[in-house]
Amino acid sequence: MKKRGNALVYILTLTSILTIISSIFILILFSKSIVLEMLLSIVPQQIVSGKNILAFGIDDTQKSKRADTIMVFHINKNNNHIGVISIPRDTRVKLENIGMTKINHAYAYEGVGLLKESVSQLLGLPIHNYIQLNVNQVKNIIDKLEGIKIDVEKDLVYQDLAAGLNINIKKGKQVLNGEETIQFLRFRKDNKGDIGRINRQQLFLESLAETITKPKKILTLPSLISTFSKMIESDLKKTEMLSLAKTLMQEFKEKNIKKTIVPGSVALIEGISYWKPNLHQLDKNIENILLGFEKEKDPIKENQPYPKNVLKKKETGKRQIRIDEIRRGSTQITKENNIEFQLLKDLRIEILNGCGKKGIAHEKARRLKQKKLKIIRIENAGHFNYEETKIVSWKNNSSDALRLANALNIDPKNIILYNLPNKKLEITLVIGKDWENKTNEE
Repeated sequence: MKKRGNALVYILTLTSILTIISSIFILILFSKSIVLEMLLSIVPQQIVSGKNILAFGIDDTQKSKRADTIMVFHINKNNNHIGVISIPRDTRVKLENIGMTKINHAYAYEGVGLLKESVSQLLGLPIHNYIQLNVNQVKNIIDKLEGIKIDVEKDLVYQDLAAGLNINIKKGKQVLNGEETIQFLRFRKDNKGDIGRINRQQLFLESLAETITKPKKILTLPSLISTFSKMIESDLKKTEMLSLAKTLMQEFKEKNIKKTIVPGSVALIEGISYWKPNLHQLDKNIENILLGFEKEKDPIKENQPYPKNVLKKKETGKRQIRIDEIRRGSTQITKENNIEFQLLKDLRIEILNGCGKKGIAHEKARRLKQKKLKIIRIENAGHFNYEETKIVSWKNNSSDALRLANALNIDPKNIILYNLPNKKLEITLVIGKDWENKTNEE
């Protein structure tokens, strides 16, 4: 009976250790504590490598819970690389059976499954596991730490009674309590929007790491365990959590972790502000930073002028649009052409007559100007033998080219992409014989 009791004690002790270490996962991300390293070393671990892990926070201050902070970690132990990409919560995506909306709505509609699927479609990568954090527990953690030092870059003032927000934090170095920290993390009502908010979240994590790794604060960890256990939910096994925590700690110390963000721009559509992702630049960020693949350098730097009349195919990057680009681009496009035209209004476009019909380029330009598109040049093409209408994207932006093709009902196979960043226009539309009688661009 005594042996059975001892075995039970051993099992409970080991389980407690696993629970404790996994629950302080978020601390270990930035920790340099020898004590924490010792804790990690005493438990067998299952290696986590070659995986993409979705980490997101849930803000349930409103009636419906929504994903607040959204990040994807790529873990590759073979080349000692960890990449992290932050996804602005206002990123405009198409959700299955729902339509175009903000990516943080995916969790509110159908939970973790739809959020994972939406992130996977946006990045073009599989999502293997997830870690969910309850943002509300941050308040309790900071209060137990007796506050956290933050250098606030400017006054943060905003009130939204419906959302339960009353933010009033002054500029300067100060110690924020739990409630003030939540306000600091939630504020985004400035010209930087979600991007500024992401920067403040990163600053918070750095300050949290500095606070917890102070000798007198390490002693408070036991009292934080129950709070952290309520904060984290994941489909990772406890041994995988341990492996991930140890890997992250090691790679942070060796500065092998690279961070990026989904690139794009703010777009106001029907009175709603979205983050419109630039899929071409996103692919670069994923390949170079998130996945850590080294690419051959361009023979001509983007900030240098291209030599006249000596452009080679490799230098211009001329190519046809790929099937995978069409598939991913379709996730950013709605069938409502008036909205698509709104998203194209800042592009500089030229229209060329490639079919020979007199006045057709000016007529098409007039109609597109009515849609608020910016037509900067109207000319004849080099010849009048274009059977099909072509769209040329000079800045290698497949998403905008696809958006225009969709709005004008042009076959995506007729999109040609160049890589000429110094070109003084973004799009050339060459009107072919198939478009002479088109009226569906109305």
